[in-house]
Amino acid sequence: MDALEPGGTVVEVRCAPRTFEETVAVLGLPAARWGLEAAQRGPEAAMEGGPRTAETVRQLLSACQGCFLAVLRGLRTETAPAGLAVPDELLASVRGAVRGGVPLPRLLRMMWTAHLAALDALVAATEAVVPPAEAAAEARALTAESFAYVEAFSDAVERRYAADLSDWTGSAAAARMEAVEEILAGGPVDRGAAETALGHSLGGWHVAVLLTADRPAVRLDGELSRLAGVLGADGTVGLHRSATTLWGWLHWPARPAEDPAARVRAGGPLAVGVRAAVGPVAEGVGGFRWSHVAAQEAARLSGLGHGGVVGHHESSVAGLLTANAEHARRFALDTLGAELCAASAKARRLRETLATYLAVGRSRAAAADQLHVSPGTVAYRVKQAEDLLGGTVEGSGWMLMIALEIMRAFDAVGQDPAASAADGPLGVQGL
Repeated sequence: MDALEPGGTVVEVRCAPRTFEETVAVLGLPAARWGLEAAQRGPEAAMEGGPRTAETVRQLLSACQGCFLAVLRGLRTETAPAGLAVPDELLASVRGAVRGGVPLPRLLRMMWTAHLAALDALVAATEAVVPPAEAAAEARALTAESFAYVEAFSDAVERRYAADLSDWTGSAAAARMEAVEEILAGGPVDRGAAETALGHSLGGWHVAVLLTADRPAVRLDGELSRLAGVLGADGTVGLHRSATTLWGWLHWPARPAEDPAARVRAGGPLAVGVRAAVGPVAEGVGGFRWSHVAAQEAARLSGLGHGGVVGHHESSVAGLLTANAEHARRFALDTLGAELCAASAKARRLRETLATYLAVGRSRAAAADQLHVSPGTVAYRVKQAEDLLGGTVEGSGWMLMIALEIMRAFDAVGQDPAASAADGPLGVQGL
């Protein structure tokens, strides 16, 4: 393993810092960095053909890094499978799988698929430095030894899954989740029974907050309590959907101030690695549901926010326009053309200038003031955009504004409508 060297891509550490530090101590920094790169293959392989949500990606990255780095340490130190500690990141993902309704067979299949993808990289790296006559035998040995570790991990996962499932199905948390799911379904709700299960009034006014973290170590319930203090709420309810996702609601007996997302930002930065999607202020049982639905839409387009916080006010129009992602892609391409829809810095600059120019009533001076450029620069960029459009913007402003707002959503989530019309739903799904 002394020959393992990372490539040019810097991979963020998503496992626990202690896990990476232990790996560096055993393997050295280059090999540990290489391990992160190899582990990166795991989530892509495990998610192939399945739902690709932000939460799934976060959990898999953490678990894959934790598991593969543990395997590398075991191989290097020749630790027996029974003596290699099961990674905390893997056990945390089990809790999330139970609460997310992921069946045990699927969880195990994802774990093995991810390991095989990373193992392929290890075998290839080994074959590159081992004499050809010894390569096949070395590959078989690595495979057998790593499989023994993952078998031991699988046994631990099965035991943890059974224990967590028993706790979850018989817990107050399960009762709260059942009550929330009944409310979110939009049908008739026994308000008294729901309030008893939630320990939370469904009268008054509500704001939903979806909190996500980069790694399981962050206490999201503590962050929800802090936000309640910032906004002056008199009550909260929080449901852990996984180790890194919390659904939360804040409550007031009387209507609070509007734009809660702006008030969250004004209350100081979120905990490191935490992001928040904030719904609108809404009343009663219906408001409890609607604020959550709106917060989910905001989370889907989280790039439209700033400071780690995105609110309904910032994302509502873009969310409406991109609810049908395929229709939105085609409308933007048909209206603006592929060149103006491109992901290049130039195309983005032209779109931003044109959108601002139209929003201020085609005033070059007003647009220049907002964009912090000269009126001549605005005129030049608008002319460039018109050349790409094949005509002036006169008489088609509202169509262009819709298309440009759609492109703002695509830009926010890093998707390029000109690259493919079949990339699936726009933005982060399934929070």
